[in-house]
Amino acid sequence: MTVHRWLIKRASDGAKCEARVEGDLTGSQPSLRQPVSLWGHYRGGTLIVSRGYNHDTKAEIHVRRPVTLWLSRVAAVALPLLILATIVLFPGLILSTISALWTLIIIGIVLYVLIAIFVPWIPKRIVTFLILAFILYIAVIACSHAFIGTQPH
Repeated sequence: MTVHRWLIKRASDGAKCEARVEGDLTGSQPSLRQPVSLWGHYRGGTLIVSRGYNHDTKAEIHVRRPVTLWLSRVAAVALPLLILATIVLFPGLILSTISALWTLIIIGIVLYVLIAIFVPWIPKRIVTFLILAFILYIAVIACSHAFIGTQPH
């Protein structure tokens, strides 16, 4: 996460304090000694900025908080619970999943290399997304067939 720390002078009493911007700045980014108005909340004597206004450029300052922070927190709680529930409820599924995992990894590597060679104009992060989506699709089909008890075609 990007964190900006600014030393600011409060207009009400002239006291110097610290402002902290947690996330990416969109809109105007103030320079040194430009007058700005900042809104947010105080935490431990530091102003945590949520938005602002740059008076020199007459532009708003927006803070875009990273979504991945919440996603990683949810995943850190949900993933161990999901693994535990799978081990308890479906013990046979774990062994079949582990044996199929190497196959999925090899398929992903081969697809990544083939797409990177034959379609070089696609950005690498999109290639990675496509490969992971394909592997997830195959894994979901394999798990759904394991739950139902039929063999995939």
